[in-house]
Amino acid sequence: MKLNKTQLDVLTRMAEGWELGSFNGECTNHNMIQYGGLGKGGISVDVSNATILSLVKKGLIATAAMRSPYSTWRLTDKGHHAISQ
Repeated sequence: MKLNKTQLDVLTRMAEGWELGSFNGECTNHNMIQYGGLGKGGISVDVSNATILSLVKKGLIATAAMRSPYSTWRLTDKGHHAISQ
């Protein structure tokens, strides 16, 4: 499966313990991946909606939890396999 640099970076970070989250507020939508987990104060990187949608469509990530106002994502078995190739 062909992945671009950003997609591979997100998957690799998730495998290394970074947490991917989508924040859905009243006036904003923001996605980020943060080292050590969301809200833990670690380094964070913005992730585009397009990257998340692409990873979901490819079956590489799936919803881990849906909590208002944010959702978290997890690597699927297919996502783990994609990193190892």
